[in-house]
Amino acid sequence: MHRRNTAVRAAVRLLRRHWILEVSSILIAAATLTPAVGPQETPSFGCIVCGEFGLADAIRNILLFIPFGIGVVVSFSGHKKLWLWPFLISGFIELAQLHLIQGRDASLGDVIFNGLGGAVGIWLCRHRSFLFRLPPRVGAVYGLLAPATVIGLLGGTGLLLNPAFSDSTYYGQWTPDLGNLEWYRGTVRSVTLDHISLRSSRLVDSRLVREMLLAGALLKIQALAGPAPPGRSSLFSIADQDQHMILLLGPDRDDFAVRYRTVAERLRLDSPRMRWSGVLRELAPGDRLDVNLWKENGAYCLSINDRSRCNQGYTLGLGWAVVMFPEVFPDWMILALSLVWMTGLGLVAGFWTCRKGRLMTSAGFLGLALVLVPRLTTLLPTPMPEWLALTAGLAAGHMLALTWTRAGRTT
Repeated sequence: MHRRNTAVRAAVRLLRRHWILEVSSILIAAATLTPAVGPQETPSFGCIVCGEFGLADAIRNILLFIPFGIGVVVSFSGHKKLWLWPFLISGFIELAQLHLIQGRDASLGDVIFNGLGGAVGIWLCRHRSFLFRLPPRVGAVYGLLAPATVIGLLGGTGLLLNPAFSDSTYYGQWTPDLGNLEWYRGTVRSVTLDHISLRSSRLVDSRLVREMLLAGALLKIQALAGPAPPGRSSLFSIADQDQHMILLLGPDRDDFAVRYRTVAERLRLDSPRMRWSGVLRELAPGDRLDVNLWKENGAYCLSINDRSRCNQGYTLGLGWAVVMFPEVFPDWMILALSLVWMTGLGLVAGFWTCRKGRLMTSAGFLGLALVLVPRLTTLLPTPMPEWLALTAGLAAGHMLALTWTRAGRTT
């Protein structure tokens, strides 16, 4: 019995010491060593920033390996050249993807950005005392930089989610088979943009179509429904001569999604989609499918047959979506992630501005950003839940900083 208790205590101590490394390793394995489902891009192994959303993929790879780097330092702080570990692990993963795992495509860029993320985690862990126990002068600088960075992220969200419609030749596409999406088996009868007919061919006046799309002119699609597709599909879309998707409307299982090209996508980041969940659930193949899309008071309105909803668009809380927007997430989870994102931004600003005067100043500037950024961009006004989430983050960050400071004085 004594030996058994000793073994249990030893196992518990081992888990406490290595839990960061173990959890991060499980997450990495789940994200990289499971077979991919659906159409996938096949970049060459030598590419660095690969694919349509290459920059977003690079950022995800960095973020994925930061906890692993922290766990390596916590578990094996006495070892030398720990920064090599993330690169070696990433190399083994890419080899496995290349030869063993179905649907996965290895690339040199994944090795570089995964290793870079691990190196960042190692640096953060080794310099945590410098980051969190700052001299007064350095703390004052951080107190200015932190809210400025948060305001910059909010402003960047507004810019990245603006439309980015290229000034080139446009092509209409009726139920196209795009390869990276499911093929919708419905039948389009007509598409008009205000008074202009949009055929499934090269559009006659692309510049006028671009101006009308930006102005939010009424887009009308008259079609017959097909079977519900197993994923995202296109009922109607507009692409430019470089095969960049400008606008796409189509069913996604029982949902209906609208996507327009944003500045984020032009920079090879991801972007969110507007989605009406469950609106096609009672639609049978051959039923009438009339879709209207237009802008009203700066927000999108969407009608499908006899149902309509307005005030559709993006808010500041969707800043996280430029890195990854999971199509399979339900609406409540997307809302939850938006609130977590806003709370995290407030937490960062509140932690580094621990003095009351600085905190109130930061809160004022952040509130101003929540009002002005949507007005200066195409975003919707910041909803009250996002205001409350940012405020809660500020308060939590401030309390955490005070607790941290008091704990440092007593040690």
